[in-house]
Amino acid sequence: MVLFTRGDDLRKMSIEDYIKDSEHSLQNMINQCGNRYHVFNNTNPEDQTQVTALLEKIDCMVAVNGGSCYTNEMFQNTEKALQEEQQRILNEKKEEIEREKEELRAKHEAELEKLKKIVEKERQNVENEKKIQEEEFQKKEAQIKETNEDYFNWDTYSFIFL
Repeated sequence: MVLFTRGDDLRKMSIEDYIKDSEHSLQNMINQCGNRYHVFNNTNPEDQTQVTALLEKIDCMVAVNGGSCYTNEMFQNTEKALQEEQQRILNEKKEEIEREKEELRAKHEAELEKLKKIVEKERQNVENEKKIQEEEFQKKEAQIKETNEDYFNWDTYSFIFL
């Protein structure tokens, strides 16, 4: 709804004639607003009938629109554009979250592989150390055995029997 003030400046011309004689841009704007307009006369500010008439027009317009202030195509297009923008932003956020999740998963997977390699290397080191210790133990055992055999070799010792 278009609200005109200073209706008293029109003098004897009606608002309808004023609109008819005005530029096309004003006529188009009024047309886009469903040809709804209201005029306030500023000469008598105490006159509340103008306000009451405006409120009645607004109530009637809302009732005709099914309880909504807006039903025109422009509002619907704006609403649709807003919803599409919200959906686009939501999709971008979802993609960003998925990308971050994938990066995190790849990072954790790489870290896990790194840890597995470290554990495997440590296991091999322990195995090698165990093998070296076993070989050393076997060498010492062989040396002890050889020493014992030499020490207790009966052929090299002579015994005196009485």
